[in-house]
Amino acid sequence: MKQPQHSTNLAPACVPVPDSAIEAFRAAYATHGTQKGYADAIRAGLAAAAPLISQDAMLSLEQDAQGYLVHQLDIALNGEAAAARAPLLADLLSQCQAEARRRNGPVLATIPGSTAAHLRKVYMDLADSARSLSESAVAMSDKTVRELVAMGITEVHLLPDTTPEATP
Repeated sequence: MKQPQHSTNLAPACVPVPDSAIEAFRAAYATHGTQKGYADAIRAGLAAAAPLISQDAMLSLEQDAQGYLVHQLDIALNGEAAAARAPLLADLLSQCQAEARRRNGPVLATIPGSTAAHLRKVYMDLADSARSLSESAVAMSDKTVRELVAMGITEVHLLPDTTPEATP
């Protein structure tokens, strides 16, 4: 069960961030969007706000942005309902490391190694079966043609309704 954690904000608490800087941040963030990820959008927002605020206010804004990213990571890992109110990056890292150990591989690998090996074998078996069926069909076709020739049939007319691929 997750325990609530307290933020370790290093910026002075009394450093206000001007509304103009917040608006510049929001506009750059919205313009950039999150198609390339939250981190890039937040970097664009911070770059837009930087000329409008002091270093202390910038530090405060950066820490808020980092807190937002950590919270989004917590939601991505644990879901909205199970996410901590104030997650710590170190706790999320520990959670990911434990999961990586449990899987014996990377957390973001969508298919565990044993499952991937099993699927590879199943797909190879399917391919072998398809190849065998194809070879059987060709052999049957060859046998049918030989039997028709043996019966003296040298000309065959395909019916358009039964073999649409044969019609020009």
